Amino acid sequence: MITGVHVKIPSGMRRLFLFVLLALTMVVPAGAGQSAATSTATLRIYLARHGETEANVAGLTSGWVDAPLTARGREQARELAEILNGIPLDGVYSSTLSRSRDTAATVAGSRAVRAMAGLRERNWGRFSGGPANAPEYLRRRSLEGDTLDGGESRGAFYERVRESIAEIRRQHPVGNVLVVGHGATNQQILRSLLDLTAEQAEMIIQGNDELYALDFVEGRPPLLWKLIRPKNLGDL
Repeated sequence: MITGVHVKIPSGMRRLFLFVLLALTMVVPAGAGQSAATSTATLRIYLARHGETEANVAGLTSGWVDAPLTARGREQARELAEILNGIPLDGVYSSTLSRSRDTAATVAGSRAVRAMAGLRERNWGRFSGGPANAPEYLRRRSLEGDTLDGGESRGAFYERVRESIAEIRRQHPVGNVLVVGHGATNQQILRSLLDLTAEQAEMIIQGNDELYALDFVEGRPPLLWKLIRPKNLGDL
C-alpha cells in the first residue's frame, strides 16, 4: 500500500512540502500513476546513503578515508536493490569512495555506476578517522570557513556538492535517478535541492538504510518522500 501523509513543516521550512511515503515493500516509480503526487513528476531522484561501515559501528568519522562496508552494510545494499527492483533507473551515481560505490553497484547490477568525486563525504582534515562525538570536532565542523586543519571548509564542501547535483540534473531533466551519497553529503544535496539553510540541512539525519525520493515538476515546489518500512514505523 502506498500513501502520502502530510506532516507538520518545521518553522523556516514553509516552502518545502514534506511527505512520508508509506511503503512496506516497494517505492512507486515516477509516472506509475498510483499517487497524484508522483504521477506527474518529470524527475525523481532517489537519494540513499551508503550501507553501514566499520567506522560507523566504531563511532568514528570517515571523510575521505575509505571505510569498507560491514556485513550488515552489504545486506543493507541488497535491501536497497530489492526496494528499487523493477524501477527503471536512467542513471546511478555514487561518490568515488568504495562504501558509496559498492552500495550503488549492488543496486545497479549490470548497469553502469558513475562515480563522482564531487559527491564524496566532507574532508574532515585532522579529524578524519577520529571520534565522531569529539567536542572540538562538533564545534568546528559548523564554522563556515574552518578547514579543520587540512580538510575542507563547510562552504567549499557545499559548493562542490551543489555543483555535482546540478550536473546530475542537467544530465537527467526527466526520469528516475539514484544517488548514493554520504551522511553529510546528502545533507548538502537536500540543502541545494530544497533551498534550505545550512542549519536546517544539518538537522536531517539519514540512516544507512533510509531512502528518500525527491520529485521535481516544473512550476511546483519539490516533493520530498521518505520510505517507511516496519523497522522505522516510529518515524510516522
